Amino acid sequence: MERVTPKTTGQRRAVGKLLLAIVGLMIVLGGTILFRGIDRPNAPAPATPTIEPAPPAPTTAENELADSEAKMVVEHILRLPFEPVETSADLEKLLSNVATGDYLAELEAQWQELVAQGWTLDGSPRIVESEVGEVAKGRAEVAACIDASSVRTLDAAGEPIGEVATTPAQHVFILEQGPDGEWRIAAHGFPDDPSC
Repeated sequence: MERVTPKTTGQRRAVGKLLLAIVGLMIVLGGTILFRGIDRPNAPAPATPTIEPAPPAPTTAENELADSEAKMVVEHILRLPFEPVETSADLEKLLSNVATGDYLAELEAQWQELVAQGWTLDGSPRIVESEVGEVAKGRAEVAACIDASSVRTLDAAGEPIGEVATTPAQHVFILEQGPDGEWRIAAHGFPDDPSC
C-alpha cells in the first residue's frame, strides 16, 4: 500500500491543477475556433450591387399629357441603361417607376438577349417629334418619331454589329398614369407605316 506523504499530495495537486488548466485552455481554444468557424467566415462575401429604381418620368395632372410632356416621358424611359443589371429581379426593380405590363416584358426579353450574347448598347435614341392621342382613365396613346441612328449594338469585344437605323421610325406607346401622377410605358408597337 502506497504511503501518502505531504510531498506526494502536493505533487498530485500540482498535476491536477495543470491538467485542469490544459483542459480549460482546450475548451477556450476550441470555443474560439468553433465561434470563428461559424460566425466569421474566412473570406468576406462579395458585395452585391445595389440596384435602385430609376427616377420616375416627369409627372402631370391627372389625365393630362401635352405633346411636350409626352416627349419628356418617353425620352426619359428610352435612355435608361441596362448596364448595372445582373438579374431579371434587378431589372424589374430598376424599371419599376417607368415601365409596366407588356413593355416591361419586352425590355426584359431585350435585356436577356443582350446578356445571352454578351452584347451591350451604346448611345441613346432621340425623339424627333411626338403626338399625344386620346388621354382617358389614366391611359394615353403617344405616337413618337424616333431617331436611333446614334444607337449601336456592340459585341463582347466592343465591336459594332448589325445594321444601324439610318432613318427615323414611328413608334406607338401606351402610357399608364399612376395615382402619383407618374406615367409608365405599358405597351409599345409600330403603325402599319412606320415612316415619319
